Amino acid sequence: MNNGPGDAEVVIMIVVMAVVMLVALAVALIPLFFLYKGAAGVPEQFRLTQPGLAFLMLIPCFSLVWIFIFTKNVSQGYQNTLRAAGQYTDDCGEQMGMWWGICSCCSVIPYIGIIPGLAGLALMIVYLVKLFECKRRVESLGMVPNYGGGQAVQGYQSMDNSNPYRS
Repeated sequence: MNNGPGDAEVVIMIVVMAVVMLVALAVALIPLFFLYKGAAGVPEQFRLTQPGLAFLMLIPCFSLVWIFIFTKNVSQGYQNTLRAAGQYTDDCGEQMGMWWGICSCCSVIPYIGIIPGLAGLALMIVYLVKLFECKRRVESLGMVPNYGGGQAVQGYQSMDNSNPYRS
C-alpha cells in the first residue's frame, strides 16, 4: 500500500514548478529590460551607472538597495545631459524612482505588503514613462549615445574624461 506520490506525479510536479519559475522570471525581466533601454539613452560621458546593471535587481534583497542607487544615477545622468545641452530639466524621475524603491521595500512587510507592492508597481510604470520621456528629449537634441566607440552620432561632441558631472 503506497500512499506517496508516484514517479510520474513527481515528474509532473517538477515540470509544473519549472514552468512557473520560467514564467515568473520572464515577468521580472520585462520591466528590467525597459529600465535597461531607458538607461541606455544616457550618453556615455554623462552616465553614472551602466545600463546593464539594471539586471542586478534580479538579486533578492540586494534589489531593495540597488533600486535606490540605480534609479538615482540614471535620473541624474539624464539631468546632467540635458543641463549640458542648456535645456531646462526637472528631476527626470529621480523622486519617482525613490518612491518606487520605498514602496518596494515596504512590500515585504507581512499582511500589508500588497498595498505598497501595488503602489510600487504603479510608480515603476510612471518612472519608466518619465525615463523614456527624458530619453526622447535627449534624442531630439541630437545627443544620441555613441554605442560603437567610433564617430559620435548626429553632431554629438564627445568630451574627454574630465567630465564634471561624473562622480
